[in-house]
Amino acid sequence: MAKKTPEQEVAVIAKEVVSLQQQAESLVIKTEADVSTATDFLARLKTKYDGAETMRTFFVKPLNDQVKNINLMFKGQTDPLDKAIRTVKAAISTYTLEQEAEAQRKEAIAQARRDKANAAREEAGKSLILDPVKSVERAAPTVATAAGRTTTKKVWKFEVIKASEVPREYCEPVDKLIRNAVNAGARDIKGVRIYEDVQVSISAN
Repeated sequence: MAKKTPEQEVAVIAKEVVSLQQQAESLVIKTEADVSTATDFLARLKTKYDGAETMRTFFVKPLNDQVKNINLMFKGQTDPLDKAIRTVKAAISTYTLEQEAEAQRKEAIAQARRDKANAAREEAGKSLILDPVKSVERAAPTVATAAGRTTTKKVWKFEVIKASEVPREYCEPVDKLIRNAVNAGARDIKGVRIYEDVQVSISAN
């Protein structure tokens, strides 16, 4: 007997899904007997769900395994290449920052000399030199070659060095920490609504 295709398997499952979903949405639980009925129905749903997942895994696992193996083969080559790219980028970035720092140093020296000269001119009653200090040439932001092009630009970054001192407006709740606190017995956390709910688990026999 020929194996069914994924489309054929889905078609079989789809025949019951709409009906089961409609039954679930119309279910009313008012008594213990209703809970028993719902439990039987849940078991049917779980069986159908598990069967669909098993069939999906049957078709998908060989493909996923193949993809995983191919990814691993190429990752052994792309990881070193990625590291090499980041190394060269870091070297260019370091050079650019060094050139910028050197340019700023030279401009500061020139400005100090200008300020000193203007102070002397002012003391002597002469007019001040108003032309701005000439900017020092920076490293070229774009370098193009026959093989490619690199472009650098200055950006602001940040690093949190002491979390306890960061202003509250820059922080946000961490779900995991709140969940751990609630599980440990916390029932009153400012800004958090803590309430009881009921989780239902189901296992099909």
